[in-house]
This record gives sequence, C-alpha cells and structure tokens, in this order.
Amino acid sequence: GSVEKDVVEYFLHSAKAYSIRKSIDGTLKKDVTVAMQFQHLGHIIYYDSSEAKPQVCIDDPNGILNDAEGKTSPLPQFRDITYVPVKTGVVHKLIFDHMYIIFGPGLTLNWQPWFEKKLCE
Repeated sequence: GSVEKDVVEYFLHSAKAYSIRKSIDGTLKKDVTVAMQFQHLGHIIYYDSSEAKPQVCIDDPNGILNDAEGKTSPLPQFRDITYVPVKTGVVHKLIFDHMYIIFGPGLTLNWQPWFEKKLCE
C-alpha cells in the first residue's frame, strides 16, 4: 500500500544520497584538500560593500611571504574576513559582486551605465 511505497522510497532516497555522498567523498576529497592549500601570492582587493573603500589584503596563512629584510607584511589577512552567508539569490549575488568590480562603477568600464541595469534584473 501507500505506507510500504513511502518506506521503499525513503530507503531508495537514503541509499541514493549515501551513494552520491560516497562518490563525492571518494572523488573530490583529495581535490578539496589540495584546493584548501592554495595561497594567493599577490595582493587581494576586498570591498566590504559597494559603497566601501577598497581594502588591500594578503593571503599568507603560514607567514612565508617575506620582504627582502625578512619581515612579513603588515596588511590584514584575507582569510580573517568573516564569511557572511547570502540569504537569497546566491548565483545572482556572486555574478553581481564579481561583475560590479569589472564593469562599474568598480575599477573599469564605468562608462557603461547599461551594465548596472543588466546586473539588477
């Protein structure tokens, strides 16, 4: 009956979810471990908001980026910036934040007012 069907569907769903997770863990675990070791070797420009002034940061979690005198940079660490989850429209927010810098009124091409209209659609 209906109950048996629901139980079977539940177990199939659980088995499928387990299988997907096992596959991801097996396939991506090493890649994620390697990706987490990535270190950006230049300066990172960070904007707290579209109105904020740019902040120059570095990515030096192990203190290996030294100047000629062996001193580490006094700039803030990019990894110390607290992640703030996006409430809705994650992909739209990602595209907006990235393209805002590129096309304006960020660093370049701010002469294209049509682009802000495109971003806000």
